[in-house]
Amino acid sequence: LRRAISLQAGYGTALERMELALVKLGRLEEAVDFRIAQLRTSGRAERAELLQEESGSLGPEEARRRDLQRDVEQLLVEASKTNPFEKGQTRTNADRLIIAYSWLGDWANAMTWVERSYANRPGRLRRVLMDLPIDRKGLATDPRYARLLRVAGLEGI
Repeated sequence: LRRAISLQAGYGTALERMELALVKLGRLEEAVDFRIAQLRTSGRAERAELLQEESGSLGPEEARRRDLQRDVEQLLVEASKTNPFEKGQTRTNADRLIIAYSWLGDWANAMTWVERSYANRPGRLRRVLMDLPIDRKGLATDPRYARLLRVAGLEGI
């Protein structure tokens, strides 16, 4: 991931995966730095500044949690105005909601959006369950997860 980022500093997917890897390693200050970089490279400099300020005053864990919550709130507003399952996008707003809820540890809402995604675009279920940077172990705490794995032909993987 570091090599990919060094070759293309604004590579959002690598920045996102690096953030998640650092969170899993407990290196929250570094994870917040990569989240700030993601925000800046995606044109959300104001939010990046807020996250940086909150990280200094509240600590990286609380600052990251608050930024994820802001992400959810913004995505829910967008989802109420436009189709969150819109075709033609690599990652839909519904995908982004699943990721944000998962990273917050809100498994019930993450699974609700996984189910809604499946209902609206059944062909994307495998991508949602396998390709998005989500915490699958956390999602597996919801009984709906096993059923969707069976439906997607992913049971036992």
